[in-house]
Amino acid sequence: MKKFFYFIFTLLSVTNLFAADCSIIVISIDALHPDAINIVKPENIGKVMSAGVYNLNGKSVNPPKTLISHTAMVTGKTPEESGYISNSWEKGKPTVFGETIFHDAKRAGLKTYFIYSKNKLGFLENSAIDKTIYGKDDSILIAEKIVKEETEPYFIFLHISGLDEVGPKYGWLSKEYLEEFQLIDSDLQNILEHFIAMKSSTIIITSDHAGHDKEHGTNHPDDYKLPLIIFSKDIKFDDISSSSYYSFQLRSLINRALKCRQN
Repeated sequence: MKKFFYFIFTLLSVTNLFAADCSIIVISIDALHPDAINIVKPENIGKVMSAGVYNLNGKSVNPPKTLISHTAMVTGKTPEESGYISNSWEKGKPTVFGETIFHDAKRAGLKTYFIYSKNKLGFLENSAIDKTIYGKDDSILIAEKIVKEETEPYFIFLHISGLDEVGPKYGWLSKEYLEEFQLIDSDLQNILEHFIAMKSSTIIITSDHAGHDKEHGTNHPDDYKLPLIIFSKDIKFDDISSSSYYSFQLRSLINRALKCRQN
């Protein structure tokens, strides 16, 4: 009897890998300097890089700040085009207006999730999101639970904090900063392995900005730096390794990935 139930559990687990075809996850690691990837050589993110394509010369918007950059990522518009130039937001105030990557995913038939770890990113909540979850220190665990249990095709935007706190306190690329990045990479293991094992999936790992010394959000060139890493079993992204990439172009990448719903 025990063997029977184990077989059923295993079957359900395997079925889940194939039931959510064309699922997409965007992982935004707040304040990730691309040089940290070369220094740390993260095991799990490294597997995504080895299996996919990457560009460590991406660039944030101006100014390179968390909410401004994430708004550009979600809307596909520069701050000048959208008019969203504030890096602050409080609950109860108006949220983002107009079409976003969540609308694109929803139209393609994907269940949509937004998981974030900074209160001000609540500005990005909109009607096209099926479930919005704030988890300051638990965003990865929240996403992992969804990934393990969801059986419908889905789209997740996962925002991860940590480096944005360690950078200003100890310095970008400091010992403490690199240790925090290693912890984030370790915590992402189950999510990344699950997506790589799926029959049909796309992983996009990026950031909103970087920093220098203990500063960020300035005109220093390091503050604008960000990585772009893509793994997809459905769509080719070979061109991104040699082309220029700006954070507001994330939406166009999502729409390329969503073409798997048309195949």
